[in-house]
Amino acid sequence: MDKIYKPADILLKLAMVIALIVLAAGPVETPADIQAMGTSHITSDVVASGSFTFYGAVDANSTSQFDGAVTVGVDGTSYDVTLYSDTAGDYLLWDESEEALTIIGTNAQDALNVTDGNVDFDDNLDVAGTTTLGGAVTVNDNATVTGTLTVGSAGAGKDVTLYSETSGDHFLWDASEEALTIIGTNAQDALNVDVGNVDIADDVDIDGTTNLDDVDIDLTTSLNIDGALTDIGSGSYVWADGDNDLGVAGVVEAKGAVYAYTTLDVTGASTFTGTITANADVVVDDVLNIDDTAYTEVGAQALSPTASFYTLNPASILTITLGTTGVAAGDILILYDAANQQVDIADTNVKTTSGTVLTLGQYDVVMFIFDGSAWIEMFLAADS
Repeated sequence: MDKIYKPADILLKLAMVIALIVLAAGPVETPADIQAMGTSHITSDVVASGSFTFYGAVDANSTSQFDGAVTVGVDGTSYDVTLYSDTAGDYLLWDESEEALTIIGTNAQDALNVTDGNVDFDDNLDVAGTTTLGGAVTVNDNATVTGTLTVGSAGAGKDVTLYSETSGDHFLWDASEEALTIIGTNAQDALNVDVGNVDIADDVDIDGTTNLDDVDIDLTTSLNIDGALTDIGSGSYVWADGDNDLGVAGVVEAKGAVYAYTTLDVTGASTFTGTITANADVVVDDVLNIDDTAYTEVGAQALSPTASFYTLNPASILTITLGTTGVAAGDILILYDAANQQVDIADTNVKTTSGTVLTLGQYDVVMFIFDGSAWIEMFLAADS
């Protein structure tokens, strides 16, 4: 066991050391361990071949060199360690009670520099300020960003790549091309929007097949189809030339105006509740079917047509005065007397070949066209 010296012995030994330093004008090596219980002042170098144990404060006013390990406290019982800087208030602190290493530096200046080697965090990293990463960043586990994630700056963007579990498939924001590209697997979904809208302010270029369930197109100018739009519905449509055709294999319902400036080829049924305007010839290669409207009124009636074909089934004599409300020049009206009752067309708002009341018997058919002011008789098929 090392001997513990009394203060008087320590002073004596220190006096001897100082004397030796003065005589030798250089460092002195102490031959054994020294334990100091008070305050000691050493003005020259001391090389201890044993150990120094200080039970009071140690104030080193010059450079101190430790060639061995430096241990502060023992496991479970430690002490704070503070390293001050040349700036008041800036320091590095190991706070043993908080079990935390804290660096208090100067705002906007580096407080920790790792010029070589890695920094490894086995637990969480919490950054309250802006983080600037100059090199590559590899995240081997989950990463959660609760604030805004910004890559690059305005005018100086960087590529962002998100890889999938399939080799060659990835999501890429290409900064130089200013394009978002998704490389997926053929015949599999690469973009899913389960809830919410997709708003595209510019053009959409689709090179493959597009499968749309419900489509609502709110146009401010026009819809331009450069090529053939086919396979609408459950059937299959084969177009003649494949250029600027609208091919419909199912049912088309148009509740507004339909303008056909080129070819409108319909192989199925079409229902139009609005106006159809054709600036070119209308060619019907098959049967033109005009849906009829049943009319069962009797007596004197005013009829402003809302359909083109009426089947008249009165139970007694019927007199019709054709009205002009809601009709336009070019409208066509067909009246068919299906009942065994007389139907008279009053000589009002009409121009007939006879110039008088037009009488229909059973199975008679008459056709009118509206010229803007009156219904003009086109033909009468007297089949009664």
